[in-house]
Amino acid sequence: MNVALVFILWLTAHSWIVRTTQGTYEDAIHAQNLSGPVAPSLMTRRGLTNWSVWAQFQIGPEPWRMREVNLILSGIVGVLVGLLAMQLGGSGLMASGVMLLHPLTVEPIAMISGRAELFAAIGVVGACLALLRLPRAIGLLTALGCLAFGIQGKESAALAIVLAPLCLLAFPRAVWPIRWVRFAVALGVCVAAVMAWRIRGELDQPEMLITAGSWALHQVTATFRLITLAAIPLGQTIDYDYDHASRLMQIASVGGVVSLAVLVPLLWQRWRLEALGIAWVLIVCAPRWIVRSPRNYLNEHGFYLALVGVALTIAAVAQRQLAHDVS
Repeated sequence: MNVALVFILWLTAHSWIVRTTQGTYEDAIHAQNLSGPVAPSLMTRRGLTNWSVWAQFQIGPEPWRMREVNLILSGIVGVLVGLLAMQLGGSGLMASGVMLLHPLTVEPIAMISGRAELFAAIGVVGACLALLRLPRAIGLLTALGCLAFGIQGKESAALAIVLAPLCLLAFPRAVWPIRWVRFAVALGVCVAAVMAWRIRGELDQPEMLITAGSWALHQVTATFRLITLAAIPLGQTIDYDYDHASRLMQIASVGGVVSLAVLVPLLWQRWRLEALGIAWVLIVCAPRWIVRSPRNYLNEHGFYLALVGVALTIAAVAQRQLAHDVS
């Protein structure tokens, strides 16, 4: 009954968004770049996202058709996150509900370019599930396939090299020796840091009007604001002006993010799934503090993969409360 209610609410709310949303300037640019007669190569950056949008343009260029596919992909993400939460001991229904019904999920569906976020989330969550549920060799091969799929959607899916082993570290399986898992987490963090630093070097330009320190401060402010919106979804806007955020807000944001980071080791032994969820959010957002893309602050659709961590945390709290009520 509860599952059916969540499904009906998701389909009703987002179907209205699919049919009525006018789109953004990013959609217009995306459509113009990908409406030509030649298919984009799958070997290019975000090749799967670009190819899927191009293929749909050949069938029918109406924007609502693009958003219908995004809606289906969001449903797949919701199911996968629910399965992941159950595998980790949380409430699958609550995790799926967050990913299907939270207001922060509107932009990835309503924006054509939001498809990249959906593909990335499918790849990352799929990789985590593969390592947790499947036998060692099959699970590793499946996880690598999910990783490749996600990266073809958006490069942020590469964070699966940290997040998937971290899930194993939080809830180890007998088939994976714990020393291997610890090594995989450490290696994943190092590889992700090198990748972020290399991308930063490629995107940095002499004419950038913002220093690395100021960029990190603005991005941390954006991160904490979105975490706050995940908890209390009031005051959403498609283009928040972080350049005019007050110094007090920036300092409070840094303090908030640092406090969350400190919570992870404090919660790890007793409330591991909550700690994993918080760590997930910070790991997904951390590369944005380093990589200075041209004035592209972390926005609501860019927070979609991080929202999975929020869903896991809420799922853990809900499952713990349910167990307490039953007892």
